[in-house]
Amino acid sequence: MTTRLAREELSRAATGRPSALTLGKFDGVHRGHQYLVGRLQELAQTRDLASV
Repeated sequence: MTTRLAREELSRAATGRPSALTLGKFDGVHRGHQYLVGRLQELAQTRDLASV
């Protein structure tokens, strides 16, 4: 993924409000990735942020 492509992907995910975001190469949703996504959602919810 190039920087340009990443910017295009992020602009499509824009929520118009403060957001919690995780970046990475998620090459499969194993338990470690599930934990990261779940934790992001928890933090976003407690801080009234959109999760991207």
